[in-house]
Amino acid sequence: MFNNVQEPSPVEAAKLEVIKLFEAERALEDRRRQAYVALAGIEAGAGQAVADGESIENASRQIVQGQAEIRVVEQGIQITRQRRLSAIRCRFEIEGRELRAGAEAKRREAGEILRKCEPLLAKLGALQFVRYTPAILLAERTGTWADSIISGKPLDRCNPLEAMRDFDGRFVVPRSEELLTDADALENAAVQVGNSEVLVDGVVERPTLEDVLSQEHFINAEILAPARHVVEGWASAVEARIKRERPDLASGKLRRMYRLSWRNGNLDFPNCSVTFVGANYSTGDPMFTVGAAA
Repeated sequence: MFNNVQEPSPVEAAKLEVIKLFEAERALEDRRRQAYVALAGIEAGAGQAVADGESIENASRQIVQGQAEIRVVEQGIQITRQRRLSAIRCRFEIEGRELRAGAEAKRREAGEILRKCEPLLAKLGALQFVRYTPAILLAERTGTWADSIISGKPLDRCNPLEAMRDFDGRFVVPRSEELLTDADALENAAVQVGNSEVLVDGVVERPTLEDVLSQEHFINAEILAPARHVVEGWASAVEARIKRERPDLASGKLRRMYRLSWRNGNLDFPNCSVTFVGANYSTGDPMFTVGAAA
């Protein structure tokens, strides 16, 4: 049997690599979350375990191992993010090369068609005592045209400037011109891709942390937003500060607005905050805004 599985193009392969790294990062985030929950359970039960006869060394070793696992996973997340950043840039380069190659192929095909037209145009020119260039190929009318009302010439004797064009009158686009137009479009697209920069800076404002993490910045593999565990860690620190400084706001009755800002893929802590509208924190100030140190 024949293998009908088609290999992905270089651009598709580059995109798949970015997605693979993004999925690996999310898997590591899940692993870190599980390790964090497991460590919390170990720490919570360590004293009881020792009281029940387990050695202090063994209980401590479990805690240290849990902490070490989290650190290793976080390092893995950071390395995977850097690889994803490189993979996105590599994808831009590959796509730019592919677009330019496509443009060059279309120009070669158009050139071949025009070269085949040259002897035919030369024969026509010999009959008419005129030197014809490929531009004549762009003057074939289609649609509704009429005799010239200025010179009175019949349509079959009107040049492109003399004939009267109706609403559907146009000129036929020959194959060579279509190819050259497509080549120009591909070249322009290649320039745009070549000028592309990975989106590593951003600001998101949403009423809940879940809304923040569901934005395009955090679900698009080709955008480098802050790591999810960093965002969640920041949110936990903010919640702790709210409970400490304004326990009356911890109930969640007032409307919140989370503001996350980041640069170069890293959370910009001084410009991140949670705002409570209507908190009357101070005289004349209807809002209470709190942030957390990095």
